[in-house]
Amino acid sequence: MNEIVRKIIEIDNEANQIVQEANLKADDIVKEISDEEQQLKNTFTSKADKNINKLKEHYNTLIEQESHDIENQTQGDLKKIDKAFDDSSEQWIDTIFNKITRI
Repeated sequence: MNEIVRKIIEIDNEANQIVQEANLKADDIVKEISDEEQQLKNTFTSKADKNINKLKEHYNTLIEQESHDIENQTQGDLKKIDKAFDDSSEQWIDTIFNKITRI
């Protein structure tokens, strides 16, 4: 009878050890999955940040070019206005003077 009890206790101890090892392995697997999850999150975040920065640079370049184009157009328009004034200012002055002096 003692032999049977001893065998049962031995089997119980072995079973407890197997359960403990299984729990340790399960904990390791959970930690490994958590680490992989964090690594993937970091990778995706990094890629997203790089893509966002590329888009910002692209749109900033477009904005600068558009601003430059608008500035050039504005300068061209101002030159046209200055030329029109230079070409016609005498005529405008004469017209205004004639209208005033006719009163």
